[in-house]
Amino acid sequence: MADPNLEVCPDYALPEFEDERLIFTLDGKAEEEAIALLRNLWGLSNARDIEAWERQRAADAEVKRQHIELARQQVEQQRALRAQEEADAKKEEQKKFKNKFTPLPNRPLPDIALILPSQHVLNKLCKGDYVALFLFTNKGIREAEEDGSGDEDLLTLVQTDKGPTFQTSASVKAKKHRVKDEALSWEEFSQANYRMLNAMRQQEWPADCLKMIHDFWIAIETHSWRHDPSEHRQRALLIYQGRIRKDWHKTLGMVDAFCLLPLHAGHLNDYHQELLDNAYASKIDAICMVSTLPTIVLLTETNFPTSFPLTSSLSYTLALSSFMPIPMLYAGCFSHTEHHRDAGTYMWP
Repeated sequence: MADPNLEVCPDYALPEFEDERLIFTLDGKAEEEAIALLRNLWGLSNARDIEAWERQRAADAEVKRQHIELARQQVEQQRALRAQEEADAKKEEQKKFKNKFTPLPNRPLPDIALILPSQHVLNKLCKGDYVALFLFTNKGIREAEEDGSGDEDLLTLVQTDKGPTFQTSASVKAKKHRVKDEALSWEEFSQANYRMLNAMRQQEWPADCLKMIHDFWIAIETHSWRHDPSEHRQRALLIYQGRIRKDWHKTLGMVDAFCLLPLHAGHLNDYHQELLDNAYASKIDAICMVSTLPTIVLLTETNFPTSFPLTSSLSYTLALSSFMPIPMLYAGCFSHTEHHRDAGTYMWP
């Protein structure tokens, strides 16, 4: 569409506009009046065209502006998306290589030796896997350090209940040295629980889980049986914390999940009774073993019974110690003529 602002009113007095003038002259208008009316009509039409032109131009300008704005927004979104992707990649790299990007603390070397769990243990905590307390004891950390050879990520073929499978070297070593929580001493338990809580906090475990485990171990440490004269009651507490925490961890996210607190008196009594039964059974086994010990006879004499055709002036010893868990010797003498044994003595080496 041409710009109507640039159009010029035609000269209606020219011969080519005679037909247009005739429309008005037939009604009795003079030539001059007809020409004036034609000019007025053209002016009105041109004004309408100019108005439409301006509206169209404004609409086209708005569409163009919207297109430009949309293109700008798309460019901004793409730039922001790239920036976010770069930030996420950087964050992922920082998370993967923590040691490389960890801010350096402004503090001197501590006076005591550093005792840190292995990276394999921290990775298991990071994934939310169950980790035995032994791996946070002085002994467990020392054994992990002695076994460390830089090949923790190498795969090793091991035989399991489900058949041969590949496991990382670090996982195999951890299983080799693992001690059940219930078999820990009280000193080892105290060493490990504080370190494990710190490690779990560093691996961003939920606050409610941290609080429950912290309160659970405090309840174990402060229980009346902790300082009971009975060793079995103290051991029952360690068995309780070991078995119950493992069951709690296995049931996380399941319908069987439960709270660690309060401590269940019934289970504590059951574990105490289990220890008493085991102690009683061990005593019975020890008594039976002593009562069935074979006798080792030490024979020393120059004249043996006729059933032993041996040369005089020789000494013989029947040593059956290889058949006895506790060697015991009996010394006595036999007479060649009287076929009797004199009074002997028991000797414990």
